[in-house]
Parts: sequence; C-alpha cells; structure tokens
Amino acid sequence: MIARVHVSSGQVGYRGIVPDEVPDAMSLERREERWRQILQGEEKSGFTVVAEVEGHGAQGFSSGLFRSRDEDARERSGEVTALYVEPSWWHRDLGRRLLAEVLDRLRSEGAPGGLARGPRRAARSDFGQACIPAMTEQAPWAHRSHGRVCLRAWER
Repeated sequence: MIARVHVSSGQVGYRGIVPDEVPDAMSLERREERWRQILQGEEKSGFTVVAEVEGHGAQGFSSGLFRSRDEDARERSGEVTALYVEPSWWHRDLGRRLLAEVLDRLRSEGAPGGLARGPRRAARSDFGQACIPAMTEQAPWAHRSHGRVCLRAWER
C-alpha cells in the first residue's frame, strides 16, 4: 500500500521537476521490496504514518527520523524524510494532516521545532529501518482518527 502511493505520487509529482526518465523508471516491484526492507529492519530510528481513507484504503504517507542525517544539524533535530499523497487525493488536506502528525511525533521525541531538511536530502529514499505494528504499548500514539481519515503509524 505504501509502495503504490510512493510510485503513483512520485510519477506525477516529480514530472517536470526532474528528467522524465526518473518518474518513468519508478517501479512498484522495486518500491515494494524496498518498503519490505525498511519496515522489517531492526533499528528503531524513525517511523512512518499512513493515511487510510475510509472506503479507499491507504492514500498517503509521511516518514520521519528521530535524528537528522545532516552533518550540520543540531543534536536534537529530527528529519521529515517523506511526504507522499495519492494524486487523486491532492488538495484534500491529507498532506497537511500527515505532516502535522510527523512533526508532532518528532517534537514529542525531543526535536523542539528544529527539524533539519537540507536540499541535499531532497531525493533520498533510503530513510528507514525497523517497524513495530501500530496500536501496541510501545506506540500508543499510533492511531488518531481525523474524521474519515485514519492515521496509523509504525515505528521503524
């Protein structure tokens, strides 16, 4: 579900910004394999929040790291590593809700408003390691209902 959103939104959203070969080369199979690796890893370095729209399934996701990868970032800086929304759901508030959820989670983990996001990270996709299922004692924040949109998070 995350891979499908990742590929479809990337193919539409990147077109005209990067050479067409980049979105044309995005592969659902490769993205599915990469997300399996990310979500089955062991290092608890970040998390992913998925927006599931009632009756429509997963329509967006956003990810964050508890510690920024930028060398010049402050010690307690987190990083927003991804924000993707299915194109048919653009301009419907999903992106804002996902970003707000990720920022809230980063702040709750001690990144006080100092979120690093340097331009050298703009196209990076290797942003995760481990996953624990949502709705566990380790992730009590993982389920918030926003009307018809349910945000579910996995620590990874």
